[in-house]
Formats: sequence, C-alpha cells, structure tokens
Amino acid sequence: MPKILETILSTTPTIGSYLSSVVIFAAAGGVMIGGMVVRQMNLQVGGMLKMILICHLVALVLITCLLVQCPSREFVGITLGYDRQKPKPGVTPSLIAQCNSQCHCTNKWNPVCDKSTGTKL
Repeated sequence: MPKILETILSTTPTIGSYLSSVVIFAAAGGVMIGGMVVRQMNLQVGGMLKMILICHLVALVLITCLLVQCPSREFVGITLGYDRQKPKPGVTPSLIAQCNSQCHCTNKWNPVCDKSTGTKL
C-alpha cells in the first residue's frame, strides 16, 4: 500500500508509509468510537442498524474525495518511450529495451523516480 500511495500521490516513500499507517489507526479509532457510541446511547439492534446505515452514507459521501488525485506520472517504457517521446498509437509498450535488457529484473512492481530521466521500473 505505501508504494501505491507514493505513486498515486507523487510523494516520497516516507510519506507514503506514514499515510498507509494512518489507515490502521483510523480503523482502530472507528471501532473504539463506535463501541462508545453504542454504550453511551444504550443502542439495541435497531438503533445499531440505523447507526451503521448513517455511517455508511456519510462514508459514501466522503469517499468521493478519493476520486481527486494528482496527475499521473510518466513511466519510461510504458507511457513514455526511452527517447522521452510519447509512444506511437498501436505500438505496444515494452519494459525491455537495449539499455535494460541485461538487468535481470524481477516482475515485482517497484517504480523508481529519477528527476532527470523519469520514473522507471
């Protein structure tokens, strides 16, 4: 998850890790707050179902914030050619070129950002 956030939000690996750890604390906090609300309001099954419905509707509205994202990165060999030009229509992108054919890389998704040459796999 940190690598995905780093790529989508164009952040550093450190910030990507911090952002992904926020999810864990938010989930734990949500469980605790939900338990306190149920206890304080003495909710029965019907009240709990109403609370769940309201929380889901609020989450549905707020989740639209996830549709907002930064412009996509240019990946050398995928969205950009190795000559830094856009690939021609109908040409299939290739991650193997003369410059990286001997690298013996794995198929693991691990993009590397280089300001001078762009993002590479």
